[in-house]
Amino acid sequence: MRVRHASARGSGESNEDIVLAADDVTVVLDGVSQWYTKESGCRHGTVWYVERLAGRILDRAADPVPLTEAVGRAIGDVAGLHRDTCDLTHPFGPAATVAVLRERADEVDYLIVADCVIVVQTDESVTALTDLRLARLLDRLRRPDASAQERSHLRDGLQRLRNRPDGYWVAMADPEIAAHAVTGSFARDKIRRAAVLTDGASCLVDDYGQATWEQLLDLGPCGLIDEVRRCERGDPDRVRWRRGKVHDDATAAFCEF
Repeated sequence: MRVRHASARGSGESNEDIVLAADDVTVVLDGVSQWYTKESGCRHGTVWYVERLAGRILDRAADPVPLTEAVGRAIGDVAGLHRDTCDLTHPFGPAATVAVLRERADEVDYLIVADCVIVVQTDESVTALTDLRLARLLDRLRRPDASAQERSHLRDGLQRLRNRPDGYWVAMADPEIAAHAVTGSFARDKIRRAAVLTDGASCLVDDYGQATWEQLLDLGPCGLIDEVRRCERGDPDRVRWRRGKVHDDATAAFCEF
């Protein structure tokens, strides 16, 4: 698996995305911004968390275990690094969305937590894989007939619905979160190429509608991010495409087999 990747900071002070790749594993994380509250119970912050979690996932995914087990162990590893100094039970602690692609002899495995996207082109088709629970929740809360309680959850940035059966799942301090990931495999000899994306990069297709998934794969990582930024610069007031900020952090890893 040959990997090319790129990452660009958005409108925030720092890039809370990260991408790491080894010979047979690609890991992409999108740190969950603390825009709603500065309270987190953690003195380290989101960037510290995603950097360490990505590194541990890359290490753990090299072991011959299911990706849910590898990611769960990695989450536990990082929790152990700051359990004595931080409140890991805080509901607004550092969190991240996760996407992992791993090549094995006969199969290519994937794991997704929250709204990262993995696009896979096989001999037959192009498939976009993601965890739709957060998107479905947002759609429900934005309905005109949504209750006042539901709307309050939306105003709270959905943080109070994190890691609940009636909400959505993101990586935090509990290793059991990995058991709720979207997972699967493709036959190794059927895959031609793939892309592992944060939502700040996949938005070109799934939010902005300015390309197909196959066209996205033709852009390459730098070309994709350039195209996303071109669209956003043309909509600085966020009228055409409603979004939280003009530019989100954007990260893309393109894999060829």
